Amino acid sequence: MWQSIRPLLEPLVTPETLKLHPIRELNELCQKRSYKIILEDVSRKDGLTYYRMEVEADGIIHKYEYKGDALRDTAKKIVCKEILNSLKDGGAHKDTAKKIVCEEKLNSLKEGESNGA
Repeated sequence: MWQSIRPLLEPLVTPETLKLHPIRELNELCQKRSYKIILEDVSRKDGLTYYRMEVEADGIIHKYEYKGDALRDTAKKIVCKEILNSLKDGGAHKDTAKKIVCEEKLNSLKEGESNGA
């Protein structure tokens, strides 16, 4: 019977293949390594969400700003994911703090207008 059910369960989820939610992963990493979230700012205006976060890790400030039409929770997930990538990168940008501005929908809309016009 197991042989007939196993293909339905493939791929089996194991602790090695299970990925944590970016918000939870960042919070756990900050607690484990004593990193500080020094700024977390969110606002919504004219249908756009602005989400900014700064994390201090080993003397380096990792920053990320999101500007787009995603809701607050989705924007937070995006920001946490990018800060995690920056932290895992080992702080390759030690001379200057990493700052990326994400304007996904605005840029695609501008490109669509210029291509369609």
